[in-house]
Amino acid sequence: MKKLHVLFVLSLILFSSVSLFSQAVEQGTTLVDVYYGWPNLWTNTAKTALTDANSVDVKVGSMGPLGGRIEYMVSDKVGMGLDFNYANTSVK
Repeated sequence: MKKLHVLFVLSLILFSSVSLFSQAVEQGTTLVDVYYGWPNLWTNTAKTALTDANSVDVKVGSMGPLGGRIEYMVSDKVGMGLDFNYANTSVK
Protein backbone atom coordinates (compact mmCIF):
# COMPACT_ATOMS: atom_id res chain seq x y z
CA MET A 1 0.00 0.00 0.00
CA LYS A 2 2.87 2.33 0.80
CA LYS A 3 4.41 1.74 -2.64
CA LEU A 4 1.10 2.63 -4.27
CA HIS A 5 0.92 5.86 -2.27
CA VAL A 6 4.49 6.81 -3.23
CA LEU A 7 3.77 5.99 -6.88
CA PHE A 8 0.64 8.15 -6.80
CA VAL A 9 2.48 11.12 -5.28
CA LEU A 10 5.34 10.79 -7.79
CA SER A 11 2.92 10.65 -10.71
CA LEU A 12 1.14 13.79 -9.43
CA ILE A 13 4.46 15.59 -9.26
CA LEU A 14 5.49 14.33 -12.69
CA PHE A 15 2.25 15.23 -14.46
CA SER A 16 1.48 18.49 -12.69
CA SER A 17 1.67 21.45 -15.00
CA VAL A 18 3.88 24.34 -14.09
CA SER A 19 3.75 27.51 -16.16
CA LEU A 20 6.95 29.46 -16.40
CA PHE A 21 7.26 32.71 -18.29
CA SER A 22 10.90 33.46 -18.84
CA GLN A 23 13.14 34.38 -21.72
CA ALA A 24 16.49 32.64 -22.00
CA VAL A 25 17.79 35.36 -24.30
CA GLU A 26 16.46 38.75 -25.23
CA GLN A 27 17.37 41.64 -27.49
CA GLY A 28 20.84 43.04 -26.84
CA THR A 29 22.23 39.83 -25.33
CA THR A 30 25.62 38.55 -26.51
CA LEU A 31 26.12 34.77 -26.54
CA VAL A 32 29.57 33.13 -26.59
CA ASP A 33 30.10 29.37 -27.14
CA VAL A 34 33.28 27.29 -27.31
CA TYR A 35 33.02 23.73 -28.59
CA TYR A 36 34.95 20.58 -29.46
CA GLY A 37 33.29 18.24 -31.93
CA TRP A 38 33.69 14.54 -32.48
CA PRO A 39 34.25 12.59 -34.76
CA ASN A 40 36.42 14.15 -37.42
CA LEU A 41 34.86 12.71 -40.58
CA TRP A 42 37.93 13.32 -42.76
CA THR A 43 40.05 11.30 -40.35
CA ASN A 44 37.59 8.40 -40.38
CA THR A 45 37.48 8.48 -44.18
CA ALA A 46 41.28 8.54 -44.45
CA LYS A 47 41.64 5.67 -41.95
CA THR A 48 39.14 3.55 -43.84
CA ALA A 49 40.61 4.26 -47.29
CA LEU A 50 44.29 3.90 -46.37
CA THR A 51 44.13 0.91 -44.05
CA ASP A 52 41.93 -1.10 -46.42
CA ALA A 53 43.93 -0.28 -49.56
CA ASN A 54 47.44 -0.62 -48.11
CA SER A 55 48.91 -3.29 -45.92
CA VAL A 56 51.67 -0.96 -44.71
CA ASP A 57 51.64 0.66 -41.30
CA VAL A 58 49.81 3.96 -41.77
CA LYS A 59 49.09 6.31 -38.87
CA VAL A 60 46.23 8.75 -39.24
CA GLY A 61 45.80 11.44 -36.62
CA SER A 62 43.49 14.35 -36.10
CA MET A 63 42.67 17.37 -34.02
CA GLY A 64 39.25 18.85 -33.80
CA PRO A 65 36.92 20.01 -35.02
CA LEU A 66 37.09 22.77 -32.45
CA GLY A 67 35.78 26.26 -32.58
CA GLY A 68 33.91 29.14 -31.12
CA ARG A 69 30.86 31.16 -31.83
CA ILE A 70 29.69 34.63 -30.85
CA GLU A 71 26.16 35.86 -31.46
CA TYR A 72 24.41 39.17 -30.82
CA MET A 73 20.64 39.07 -30.43
CA VAL A 74 19.15 41.68 -32.78
CA SER A 75 15.65 40.95 -31.49
CA ASP A 76 14.15 38.44 -29.06
CA LYS A 77 14.09 35.75 -31.77
CA VAL A 78 16.77 36.75 -34.32
CA GLY A 79 20.52 36.90 -33.80
CA MET A 80 23.57 37.65 -35.95
CA GLY A 81 26.90 36.01 -35.30
CA LEU A 82 30.24 34.60 -36.35
CA ASP A 83 31.40 31.00 -36.16
CA PHE A 84 35.09 29.99 -36.17
CA ASN A 85 36.07 26.39 -36.83
CA TYR A 86 39.35 24.42 -37.06
CA ALA A 87 40.00 20.77 -37.93
CA ASN A 88 43.20 18.94 -38.87
CA THR A 89 43.90 15.47 -40.29
CA SER A 90 47.42 14.09 -40.69
CA VAL A 91 48.67 10.92 -42.39
CA LYS A 92 52.11 9.48 -41.55
